Parts: sequence; C-alpha cells; structure tokens
Amino acid sequence: MAGGPSRAAKAVCRRLGAGCVRRDAGLADSRHLGSVGCLGGTYGRTALRKTERRARTHDGRDRGLSSRAPPRSAAPAPNRSVHRDRQPGNPSQGGSREVGRAQALFRNRSAGAQALVSLGTPSFVLLAAALLTIACGQDDVARAVDADIRADGSSTVYPITSEAARRYRRTNRQASIDVRFSGTTGGFGPFCAGETDISDASRPINADEMMACAKNSVEFIEVPIAMDAVAIVVHPDNDWARDITIDELRALWSPAAAGTITTWRQVRSDWPDRPIHLFGRGQDSGTYDYFTGVIVGEIRSSRMDYTASEDIQELVAGISADPEALGFFGVGAYFSNWEALEVLRVDSGSGPVLPNLQAVQAGTYQPLTRPLFLYINARALADNDVLEDFVLAYLDGVRDWVVHTGYMPLSQEASDLALSHFRARRVGSFYAGKLSTDESIEAVLIRAAGSS
Repeated sequence: MAGGPSRAAKAVCRRLGAGCVRRDAGLADSRHLGSVGCLGGTYGRTALRKTERRARTHDGRDRGLSSRAPPRSAAPAPNRSVHRDRQPGNPSQGGSREVGRAQALFRNRSAGAQALVSLGTPSFVLLAAALLTIACGQDDVARAVDADIRADGSSTVYPITSEAARRYRRTNRQASIDVRFSGTTGGFGPFCAGETDISDASRPINADEMMACAKNSVEFIEVPIAMDAVAIVVHPDNDWARDITIDELRALWSPAAAGTITTWRQVRSDWPDRPIHLFGRGQDSGTYDYFTGVIVGEIRSSRMDYTASEDIQELVAGISADPEALGFFGVGAYFSNWEALEVLRVDSGSGPVLPNLQAVQAGTYQPLTRPLFLYINARALADNDVLEDFVLAYLDGVRDWVVHTGYMPLSQEASDLALSHFRARRVGSFYAGKLSTDESIEAVLIRAAGSS
C-alpha cells in the first residue's frame, strides 16, 4: 500500500460511500478496514471538480465519467406518491432496506448504532451492532447506554456531533455520549422538555420552541459550529439540467405546484417532457424549514406530493435509483455520496453558482447558505462537568476537522466569537425566534456580544 490504495481497496471504500486512503496516512477520522482507510466527506473537492468538468464539456456531459458504478444502496426507490417521514427509531422494513442500513452504518449515518459510533467502537463491532440493530431496533441499543451526555436533533448536524464525540473519546475513554437524530424540529421537543443536553439544529430555534423551553424553565446557549449549503441534486444520468434558478425552484416547490407541475419541461421549456420526481427532507427537519422559508417564502409551506424523509441515506438511495429525480438536502450528504449524485448550480440572479467553500464564504451561494448550531441546556451545563468539557473541546477543534464530515468551517472570526459566547454563558437566541438570511454569522455574533 506504499503507493496508495489498490483498485480493490478503493472499490471497497466506494461501496461504503467513502474516500480511500492508506491506513498510515495520518488521518485520524478514517474508517479502517484492514490496511485500508475509508474517509467519508473529504472528497467534496473532487466531487465539485467532477461537476465543473461536466458543465464545461461541449454537450454538457462528462464523457470520462459516463461509465460509473451502480448506486451504492440496494434499496428500491421509495413510493413517490406518499409523503413519508421515517423516524430513526422505527424498525427497518424489507431485506434490501436492512442491508442498506448496515452499509450506511460505516458512513456514520445509520440511526441504529448512533450511540456506538459516538463511543468510537471499532468497525468490526459496528457491523455486529448493525445486525443487532436490524433485529432489535435503535431504541433497544440506545437505551443500553447510560449516557453522560444526550444529544439529539438535526440529521444534518448529526455527523459533526458524532465526530466530535468520537474525537473526545480518544482522551476521555470513560465518557459515554449518546448521539441520535430525529430532525431539528423533532429534537427541540425533548430538548425543551429538559430530556436532552444538546440539540443539534440546522436552523435557529423558532418562537414556538422558545416558548416551550421557557414554559419548562429550560435556558439554553446557542452556538454556531459550521457552515452548510443546501444542495439541489439530480441523478448522474440527467443530461439536461446543469443549473436551476431560485424562481424555478419556487415555482416547482410551491403548494400550488402539487399535481400541476409534474414534468421537467414545465420547469424550463428546453428541458425534456419527462416526469419529475421530487425528494426532500421531512417536516421534522430544519433543512425543510430553511428551504421552504427562503425558497417558497413561508416556513413549512410546500407541495406535499414528494418523497420526504429524515433519513438522508433513504433520499440518496431514491435519487440515485431514479434518472428523473430532483431533491434537496445539506451539501455534506452530497459530498459523502458524490459518485451516485450530481449537484446543480443555483442562480439567484447573478449567474449559476456551485455550493463550494469559496461561494459560501463569499456569500454568493444565496439564499441557500446557512450556519449550523448547537443548543446546550444551561442548567445541565452547570451540573455536568463532562458536558462542559465536551462542548469546549468540540468548539475549540471543530474548525480544524469539520471538512472531514463534508461541511464547511466558520471563519476564524466567527469561530472565536462563538467560543467566547459559550465561555460567557450567554443564554437565549441571537435570532429572536425568526429565520433571517440578511446578516452574516459574524455580524450576528458581534451584535449578540454587543447587546450582552
């Protein structure tokens, strides 16, 4: 392996949805299989280069990538006529679905072994845990963990918090950290009831959730941890769509489009007269709230005749099996599955833009750029030294390693302000219960610091 991973090794990693590196490459977050390390999330740069090459070719097709491996999940495409939100606690249904979950376990995306992943369990143990989870369901495994720290919420933020927990466990072997996902909205329910210590969120807490927390005397500290972009993705065999405008997205996803806009040609006249099958996040998802808020113009308002799920891998499986699909989710999920998907450029009026780090930092991938958050229970923080130590380690290091999860770091200024905000124990939300895209995260943090 001195010259790099073999072709066979790379094939193994592709099957697991990850990049491939040598075991001795010094990347601590690689998922080792023998002498091979499979590294999820870090191949986003390669993925975007592939998309850029594809867009630059004469006829819009990347001939060099025309022969590609079949989609990594064996799961059948979901029933597109039914709006479904599958919660991670529900048992898997169907043999191919179970196999897909077992494979997804190695990508730190399976809900069934979230607690075990966060504890840094070796890969061979995780495979056994996957089989156990298939038989018993997630809740049986999670309840077996008497956790020092309980985290729930956004499935977009879940990989970041899982990685933070895994890194923390390197030097704190006795700590137990239970990391789950149920969607941003789904996570705020138990958090505001005082049942969890950390709520991962892909949007700011809203006014109703703030009232629920206040009713239960739950004070919280709001801390941004990373930047994300909502990606618009299609099947790799889609040879007509290279970009899409905000107006086209709005027309496609508005409530009035249900049963009316059903073909690609109805979105853009020079696209083919073929059915368009939509996939997206479910209504417990902060990504859904954010997407509908900035695209449709009203939070939680959209057409409902689309395949919805809180499980990103379910959406990936559906889109990668359907040449007529279009979907949306956080860009980290695209980076982790770039061989099975294509990402579209988004045009908000100044030309089509890819969701890459440069565009996010420059503010040109708008309005689909957003910060990701942790919400920490202030009372639990005062009572739990492990929680305080974990969050400090999380915030102090996340900027250095978050790219390995497929997401983008805050600027150094924003990172320093967020850490200072946490150390000062400033409770409440910067956003006053409202979704806003008018201010940069740096401006929001400076405003919050000045008002305290």
